Amino acid sequence: MLVRGLTKVIAIAAGEDRSLVLRSHGSVWAWGSNVNGKLGDGTAVNRLTPTATLLTSQITAIAAGSKNSAALRDDSVPLGWGINDTGQLGSGSLAPGFRPHAAPMINLTGVVAIAFSTGGLSRGMAVQSAGTVWP
Repeated sequence: MLVRGLTKVIAIAAGEDRSLVLRSHGSVWAWGSNVNGKLGDGTAVNRLTPTATLLTSQITAIAAGSKNSAALRDDSVPLGWGINDTGQLGSGSLAPGFRPHAAPMINLTGVVAIAFSTGGLSRGMAVQSAGTVWP
């Protein structure tokens, strides 16, 4: 079935119960479950149709885990949102909670690729331009 209202899509990512798309102008759209703010639109409202996230430009890559999501800005800064029960957003905090909007992962620059594992509390990973991998 065709997803209506989306054009110029250059990347897709599927999480446990939601979908993300990256459009050619750098915006991210999402739909599905928004428990723990994992759609990144600043709310916890579930979405049945593609909805613009708070990331409206400058995004070059996206990733989705079980309960969180990530994006890579064009300046090589990774952003994370969703649940952060075990520090999987790279925020520098292990405090339980969630983030309903994208915020930078601390101490990571020069990132060229991002990924999230799925299943359980997913883990984020980043690869820097020097070839180093960060969990």
